[in-house]
Amino acid sequence: MHPRIAWQQATAIAPVLNVGCESDPAQLGQLPGSVNLDIDRWRGHPRFVQADAVALPFKDRSFATVALCECLDHIERPVEAIKEAARVASRMVIATLPADDGGCEPPDHWRVHLEHLKGLGLAAVGPGSNLAKRHGHKDHWLRTDVEQLFAAVNAHFELTGPHGFSPPEWHIVMEMDR
Repeated sequence: MHPRIAWQQATAIAPVLNVGCESDPAQLGQLPGSVNLDIDRWRGHPRFVQADAVALPFKDRSFATVALCECLDHIERPVEAIKEAARVASRMVIATLPADDGGCEPPDHWRVHLEHLKGLGLAAVGPGSNLAKRHGHKDHWLRTDVEQLFAAVNAHFELTGPHGFSPPEWHIVMEMDR
């Protein structure tokens, strides 16, 4: 098991709103009462909602944990997504972001990844879909970038990393003061 997945599973408290679920590699959406959510339609999720992370269709404090793992770097307005996550979380928001290690991913990494998901029947890609556009990393984040991003939400958060996974990444836990 990849250390990122182990961290997500060990940290999240059910029920979880798994934002940007993709193929749900950490299986957070399988926890009791949990929901997978993505702007794109993913097949095979028993509890799936197609929605935008900046306009979550849930009441305040609907989930113990909101997971923003490996998705903030794909969202055009990440501060708004974090604010929405904080609104629907009763206990915590957890997030991961790729760290800037001075390198970059191979140019066709995301094309190969998408073809794999489509081949498994997990990605529903129709005419005019922006799926491929949304699946490239916008940034690899420096510590100061992550701190500024979460500070903009005016919430207490714990930032650890970069963890030496491949690729290296940041782990963020933002506990709700309720």
